[in-house]
Amino acid sequence: MLRGIVLFLALVSGDTPQEAVENTWAALRDGSPRDFLGSLTDETSSAILDTCREYLDTLRTLTGDDLGEIFASVRLEAAPDEVHHWDAMAVLEMVISSPGHHSLLNDTEISIDSVDTRDGVAVVYLTVMPPDGSPEEIIIMAASSPLGWRTGGLEPLAESALEYMMAP
Repeated sequence: MLRGIVLFLALVSGDTPQEAVENTWAALRDGSPRDFLGSLTDETSSAILDTCREYLDTLRTLTGDDLGEIFASVRLEAAPDEVHHWDAMAVLEMVISSPGHHSLLNDTEISIDSVDTRDGVAVVYLTVMPPDGSPEEIIIMAASSPLGWRTGGLEPLAESALEYMMAP
């Protein structure tokens, strides 16, 4: 089992900072919360799950009608009272694998413009090209680990996605 875990972690890590970001993007497009978290630095993964826990606490305080509206807005088939059985991973899965978000991710392309690497840390400059919008330049961090490069610093993007989902 340990070999399987090490192999999995090696597969979701990249040999270069560019591959790390590409692996993270692929995991998002596949709608896999576990692969997505596995492609991130430990600190980023923990911070994203903490943010999801905070939003789960908010979701649990909403009325059934409000939850129904949120679920409808992300085209997620779930009963409002199911949220009481969710954990942080369920919130993350709702964000990245709901049909609406999944469709948006599949129709969006990224291109890596440049990578600046120093002392086991990299800054990756990329352009995100949404289907109906103008290209947006984004800066992503990556860090070297014993198993390869991992993507970091995505906490603000995850929080923005959750805030967008929760907006009325």
